Amino acid sequence: TLTFGGSRNSGSADWDRIGNLAADHGPSLYAHATAEVDRLDLSPIERRRTEAFLDALEPSGWLGQPLEVIAISGAMSRAESEGLLAKLQRVEPAGLFARNLAECLRLQAVDLQILTPIFAKVLENLTLLASADLKGLAKACDATLDEIRSVLRQIRSLNPKPGAIFEGEVSPQ
Repeated sequence: TLTFGGSRNSGSADWDRIGNLAADHGPSLYAHATAEVDRLDLSPIERRRTEAFLDALEPSGWLGQPLEVIAISGAMSRAESEGLLAKLQRVEPAGLFARNLAECLRLQAVDLQILTPIFAKVLENLTLLASADLKGLAKACDATLDEIRSVLRQIRSLNPKPGAIFEGEVSPQ
């Protein structure tokens, strides 16, 4: 066993530390989101205002502050913040900059072109889904149980926390 002037365990620890330093981690969520925002056709003032949104981004990829707070932080009106948010929500992966789970899933469904009227109604009734009340969900969505099950399969294929893929991700070589 190769050692560095100490016990056998210290050599192993040195190799681990060197290996961790050499690991090629992909971009952080913030770096990725910033690069995606840079690709958008934003005015200089919109670009400055995106900092408030980027600062509010949680590791999940969702916004961690209400839109009203972000608007104040970015010196925007409510309408300006909503317009800018709509632009930011077009970045990849779909679901970034969502304000809640339903919006995150809706953004992904739109991106995948699977947002049907029944899918939208399921998203409006996530509390029934969370309580596993499929019959109540079907009734609220004016759908059959088979239609609800089909939507649930699609929902399970989506990522409720699209920002989490950037935590410690290793980029491809």
